Amino acid sequence: MLKVNTRAYPWFIALFVISLILYALVSGTITKEKIRKNHTIACGKILSIREGAKGKIFIEYEYKCNEKYRRISTECKNITSENYKNGLDYIFVAVEKNNCKLHILLEEESDFLQLDVKPEDTLGISCKD
Repeated sequence: MLKVNTRAYPWFIALFVISLILYALVSGTITKEKIRKNHTIACGKILSIREGAKGKIFIEYEYKCNEKYRRISTECKNITSENYKNGLDYIFVAVEKNNCKLHILLEEESDFLQLDVKPEDTLGISCKD
């Protein structure tokens, strides 16, 4: 019969969790850097916003990239929810030019600054249907 070392099990779990956290941090940083270096701006149509557990806010939106619509559901900031409640049903989305799956919502001024999105990057983008 195979014996399992039960003392090593908690260490394995801890190492696994730490690895996941590090992966998420590095992955997010790489995505931001790719978008910062080579982005285009799309207009995202907000389809719905809902509150989830622990006060988190989730947005469902779609944007067009390379002539195809992508529908996304993700967590968003409170400012986006407030804007939506006040009638603003679109949001700018920074998209990596070579990979439409890499995108970040532009919700606050700090998001524009982090990704080096300049005002002229949004000129000529129509968010009206």
